Amino acid sequence: MFTTTMDTLFMKIIRGEIPSYMVYEDEHTFAFLDLNQCIEGRILIVPKIAVDRFYDLEEPYYTAIFQTAKKLAHALQLAFNPVRV
Repeated sequence: MFTTTMDTLFMKIIRGEIPSYMVYEDEHTFAFLDLNQCIEGRILIVPKIAVDRFYDLEEPYYTAIFQTAKKLAHALQLAFNPVRV
């Protein structure tokens, strides 16, 4: 399902070569807890393709990141009751 040959840190995490605590995955995105959290529950959401620049990210990956963020924001609100999400 990976459409890139770039061997980035995030691609290694997605492939399971680097351990992570995955909290959500779909066809286009992978979300996991930040290991160096400055705030409890901080989640990183990455596309399942690698690009050098975010503005080079094509559909449907671009939209999928924000759809995933919206889903996870609600779960974070319920779990941690932060002032802002």
